Parts: sequence; C-alpha cells; structure tokens
Amino acid sequence: MNKVKLLTVAAIILLLSNLILVGFILKNKPGRGDGPKDYIIEKLNFDDKQIEDYNVLIEAHRSEIRKNEKEIHALKSTLYAGLNTINQSMKDSLMNQIAAIQVCIEDTHCKHFKDIQSLCKPEQIKAFDALLLEMSDLFSPRKKPRR
Repeated sequence: MNKVKLLTVAAIILLLSNLILVGFILKNKPGRGDGPKDYIIEKLNFDDKQIEDYNVLIEAHRSEIRKNEKEIHALKSTLYAGLNTINQSMKDSLMNQIAAIQVCIEDTHCKHFKDIQSLCKPEQIKAFDALLLEMSDLFSPRKKPRR
C-alpha cells in the first residue's frame, strides 16, 4: 500500500505542476497585443488626450484597411476560382483591380501617418521624424523595430 500511496501522491504532484505550468504559459503567452500602437505612443510620448485621439485614428484606419482587404480577398477568390475558365483579358482586369486596391491601402497608410503627425505637438515632431524611418519595419509582419 505504501507504493500505491507514493505513486498516487507523485501523480497528483506531477498533474498539479503541469496544470500550473500550462496556466503560466497561457497567461504569459506573447500575443499580438496592440502591435505598433504602444510603441508609437511610447516613442512620441503622447499625453492622454493624444492617446484618445490616436485610438480614434486607429479605429478608422483599421476599418478602411479591413474593407480594402475584403475587396482584395473577393477579387482573388474570383481570380483563382476561374483560372481555368477566364480569358487573359479578364485575368488582367482582376489583377489590375487588386493592384488598384493595394494602391488605396498604401495611400490609407500614408494618410494615417500624416494624421499621427498632426496629433504631435511641436516638441514631438523630431521624434515623429525619427519614427518615420522605422515605419516600414514597424508595420511589417516579419520585422519589428529594436526597442
């Protein structure tokens, strides 16, 4: 009976330690978070009013980007579903429409950066100019800026 009790206690301890470990991992899991939002707020040293205004800009920006990405997705679905049946002219037309929307996305990003700049106080402009050099890395899915 001693061996059975010892194995039971050991199994319970191992189970509890595994549960604690899984909980710790899930709690501290590095997620996407707010992406570049916190980094920009920190670099530009935004005050509470600027953060509030920045959050409004972010929501408008995300909404516009989502709309454009949905359009691109629909066009790509049409393109790929019809690759064997559509003619070259139709294929070119769909690809040109996708490219035009991608241009709109880039324009939206540029406008968003200008909107962020308009939130800056004169003493923050120098930090914003330095941040502009990091923008392509900041919003890249692969590279993140060094902190």
